[in-house]
Amino acid sequence: MNKTIILLLFLFSNIFTTSLYSNELEKPIKIDSSDFYYAGTKRFSLSGDLPNLETDINTPYLIGISATTLAFMVSQHIYQSNTIWKDKAEFKIIEDGQYALYADKAGHIFGAYIMSYTYTE
Repeated sequence: MNKTIILLLFLFSNIFTTSLYSNELEKPIKIDSSDFYYAGTKRFSLSGDLPNLETDINTPYLIGISATTLAFMVSQHIYQSNTIWKDKAEFKIIEDGQYALYADKAGHIFGAYIMSYTYTE
């Protein structure tokens, strides 16, 4: 388990850097706003920025993010299989509102936000 944690920390330290191979980021060329129309209607992106004219995928970064996500998910599953799900019991559903007042919903929303932010950056 300690080796898995050390490996994950090492991967995270490499992934969350600005760039894996350069100190400077090139500013991408954007599409001209006069060209960003669809069927005569101006389009908008989610961030409000114009999209890049060309997109270059940073392959090492993509591989690093994918490998880290996979390693985290597999190690979490193994950990939960050996701790939480080790004891077998009769299956039953418990409504969140009765014991936690739906408090975990904020965690689900925050977790989804953090994951989407991480993958878009």
